[in-house]
Amino acid sequence: MIMTTVAHVSRARQASVQCESCGQVNFSGELGAAGTCTFQGCFKVERGSTRCKQQSLTARLQSYGYAGVASYGLLNTAYYITAFLIFWTRVAKVPKGLGLAEAAKRFVGVMSLTWAGSQVTKVARIGAALALAPLVDAACSWAQQKLGLKSQRTALSLVITLCFGLAALCFGGTVLLWA
Repeated sequence: MIMTTVAHVSRARQASVQCESCGQVNFSGELGAAGTCTFQGCFKVERGSTRCKQQSLTARLQSYGYAGVASYGLLNTAYYITAFLIFWTRVAKVPKGLGLAEAAKRFVGVMSLTWAGSQVTKVARIGAALALAPLVDAACSWAQQKLGLKSQRTALSLVITLCFGLAALCFGGTVLLWA
């Protein structure tokens, strides 16, 4: 949450806003005036309402609990597999028959590009995961009931195992096919 301290200074209402996540007090000015935090855009004050912009999507996603984690994990897996294959075949244009050592070196380079791209698309993936979370929650509840799982945490473990297994199969299989 955001803490707001109000002080009256020479007839103007001034506000000091602190983000609990970063601990910074970065905005002082007229209450209700628009302004942005000087700490990497941590929060923004708009028309008298104070809220942490950087955390708002993440906090809303976390409110879904296991379903939020699972939806973000599914989207991350989809992003990494798709981006990796595009970068491997279209951007880096890795030729076949390199040998395992050279293919492994190329894998590191392509994975670096994939990671850099993931940093650019992170906010979009969090937003998409937020939209997907209710569906994932329903799917986890259904799987829990149909498979006789003890908890949603167990269903989440299955989703995480599926994501890691699918990614390892894709990355490993690609490197081995190009070796």
